[in-house]
Amino acid sequence: MKQNIQMPNPREQQILDGLTIRLIRRDEHGCDEQLIDKQHCLKSAQLVGEQLRYVVEYDGEWLALLNWNAGSGRMAALHHRLPPVDRYLTKKSSVYCKQTTGFS
Repeated sequence: MKQNIQMPNPREQQILDGLTIRLIRRDEHGCDEQLIDKQHCLKSAQLVGEQLRYVVEYDGEWLALLNWNAGSGRMAALHHRLPPVDRYLTKKSSVYCKQTTGFS
């Protein structure tokens, strides 16, 4: 079934072009944890094990946080079979971009 996808208008595209997603530096972990403690429904920023912490920024201002951590010991086998998050997200966004715009 073909979906009707509306492309962004020039102003929306300008905002999208200004968005960046980057890894949070170690010296920014405190700010990340503070924001999660304050804003997240669970009120806890406690991550265990290996972690990936990303921030979405616009004009240097933090808009969103994306945090992942390793699952429990029971999930370790599954976790190690999954592709790295960066490759997974890049592949997915590339496929989506190609499907919606014809560009990759």
